[in-house]
Amino acid sequence: MAPRFSRAWTFDDQADARTYIEELRRLWGTWLVLLVVLVFAAGLVLVVAGLGLGAAVVSWLRPLQRRAEAIVPEDRVAEGRRSIFGRRSERDLVIRELTYGVEPLRAALAAAGSSPAWVVVRHFVVGATVAGLVMTLIGLYA
Repeated sequence: MAPRFSRAWTFDDQADARTYIEELRRLWGTWLVLLVVLVFAAGLVLVVAGLGLGAAVVSWLRPLQRRAEAIVPEDRVAEGRRSIFGRRSERDLVIRELTYGVEPLRAALAAAGSSPAWVVVRHFVVGATVAGLVMTLIGLYA
């Protein structure tokens, strides 16, 4: 189940919405390459490429983290929210929604006047992530 944060997703202007879409494009592109490496590479290539691409993913998350900090300046524990690792804060929920949520993406596409095909790309990224996880688990336990 996707996290939900009750917020009307808005962007300052068309340039802000386009910047957000570009941040997602870089993050998702790097993430997909990392998935391919993790599923199909072996040995030293796996280690070097995995570490390099993992660092790139973390660096591409930084702009989204700044957005989440601007949305939720005072971080609080979200009411009634728990996770495996303890309580989730509101900022955690916002960054998850910004990273792979459909609603902020739709709002950005509407504000930027971009094609709604990006929603299909988002579904592909989430599906590829699930497929990569299943392939990895099958490989581990086969």
